[in-house]
Amino acid sequence: MKVPYVCCTKKFEDHYTNHIGSGVPYYEGVSFQKGYGLGGIFRRLFRAALPFLVKGGKAVGKEALRTGTRVVSDVLSGEDFKIAARKRSEEAGRGMARKAVEHVQSMIGRKKK
Repeated sequence: MKVPYVCCTKKFEDHYTNHIGSGVPYYEGVSFQKGYGLGGIFRRLFRAALPFLVKGGKAVGKEALRTGTRVVSDVLSGEDFKIAARKRSEEAGRGMARKAVEHVQSMIGRKKK
């Protein structure tokens, strides 16, 4: 789409007339410019990553709930809260790391049978 060029001062008009476009009364941008910029790139990356983030968030939430119930049961059985929380958090971290590694390894492509 061509937009008429309307200059606000004589100085800018002289500059653009003498240097850009050889006195063309309008500016036509490059055809592949869309104007989305860097934000468009990040938006597309976020949209692509969103399903993975949601799935990961659900897994972390479920594991946090399980860990919390285990900590509460340890505290009710007489164990100190800090010790129980540290022990169960480490267990949960190792378990989630193991599950993540297994999931990534299961994503490796296989030959079509």
